[in-house]
Amino acid sequence: MVAEFNYTNSETNGGNMLTVKKVEELLNIPIDEYAMVNFDGFRKIVDALGGVTVDIKEAFSEKNFYTNDRIDFEEGVSKLDGEEALAFVRMRQREVNAIYSCEERQQQFIQAAIDEAISAGTLFKVGEISSILVENISTSLSPNEIYQLQRSYSSMNTSDINKYKVEGSDQRINGTYYFIPTDEGLSTVIGQLKEELGMETFSQQMNHKHSLNRYIQPTSLDMCWCRRDK
Repeated sequence: MVAEFNYTNSETNGGNMLTVKKVEELLNIPIDEYAMVNFDGFRKIVDALGGVTVDIKEAFSEKNFYTNDRIDFEEGVSKLDGEEALAFVRMRQREVNAIYSCEERQQQFIQAAIDEAISAGTLFKVGEISSILVENISTSLSPNEIYQLQRSYSSMNTSDINKYKVEGSDQRINGTYYFIPTDEGLSTVIGQLKEELGMETFSQQMNHKHSLNRYIQPTSLDMCWCRRDK
């Protein structure tokens, strides 16, 4: 199975709802809500937080998205401003990406950003951050739901967050970089997500169906149910 997604395709072929639909089809789980922040919103939020501190595991360089200047990232703890943070999470074409992947850096940054966002000092920046979100975020959540989420997770410990990684590789296709998951890696993560959500995995469904088949003769409809979608 091969899945190809990028920002351009999402926008031109139906926008956010199409992206949600395709992720649901790919992972075979329901997506209740979504939020998408553009590059400007990402940069402004990081700056509004006063920067985000990240422990950089490998040194590398990347171009500034806005000025095209080179940004050098040195190994060790560093506080990144908005433009630096965007370059940090976007880099995927340097050799170091093979050992310090874009996906790992993005997860690392999200965890660090959450720590920064729930800190006591952020309470005084709620108005500024809210204004940035209104101008730069697209989401299915209502303002009240966002507020309730903020209250619910304001005391969250980021060490309690479970992270799952789909194994795969970056490939350049017709001049555009894509992440191509392996069948095994995708299957593993789907099983993990379904377990977290309390949903039956395909193997559990088949085991349950097998036990029922000892008493019920399968019909043509049953056989269709067992077929894998293409």
